[in-house]
Amino acid sequence: MGIGPTKTLAQAFKNIGSAEMDRSIRRFFFASSLPFNIARSPYWNDVTSLANSCLVGYVHSSSEKLRIVILAEEKANIENLLEKRFSWTQYGVSI
Repeated sequence: MGIGPTKTLAQAFKNIGSAEMDRSIRRFFFASSLPFNIARSPYWNDVTSLANSCLVGYVHSSSEKLRIVILAEEKANIENLLEKRFSWTQYGVSI
């Protein structure tokens, strides 16, 4: 009998948290003039899933770190992936 009301209370707090998160996301999109199709991106799904599951206490990167360090890391990652693709003309590729 004690489980029902407790579950309902927990669900109510979860709904409050979801509403706050939705408001925060909405403000982020609107204030930054971000196109809504970003929400369809699989990368957006990755971000929200990670934020939901395992990053309690995470502090986001500064704009400088995003602009300099993280951008350079992602560029190196893409170049590494492209390097493999460029080898296809030399060695061939099968699908």
